[in-house]
Amino acid sequence: MPTNSSTLLARATAGLVADLTCGCGDSLATGDVVGSYVLRRVGPDALPTVLFSNDYVTSRVLSDTLRLTTNGSGTRASLQVLQQRATGVVDTVRSEAGFRFQVSDGRVEIAFDCPINANCAPPPHLVGHALSGDLEIDYALGARVPLLYARILDSH
Repeated sequence: MPTNSSTLLARATAGLVADLTCGCGDSLATGDVVGSYVLRRVGPDALPTVLFSNDYVTSRVLSDTLRLTTNGSGTRASLQVLQQRATGVVDTVRSEAGFRFQVSDGRVEIAFDCPINANCAPPPHLVGHALSGDLEIDYALGARVPLLYARILDSH
């Protein structure tokens, strides 16, 4: 017959194993992230700020919104100011791009649609996690990170 201390140890170990294997509320599903999110910060900087810069262009993001739907698709609408490095020419560009997303191992993975015959980088293009109802993107192909997107209420 086991002693009281060995019984307590067995119960504590069983409880710990159950906690680690079930995730107990920590699992994330597609439905948990459905909604609209507006970009608030790039790294430590509030908008407008530099999203990326390379030898050819500097992009300052003015606004950026992600919309994630229940069927695993979404859109990204962005307003950016692009300055060509060689000429100094400045253009304000509004863009909208479709994407697919999935939740895998508690991470949100976004893959932007690639037009037919285009030479696109392989997905995922954005990877992040839910953070108190918001999204924090810690991998963004070619851009500064983290990207902090605040969840907004949709008016439906």
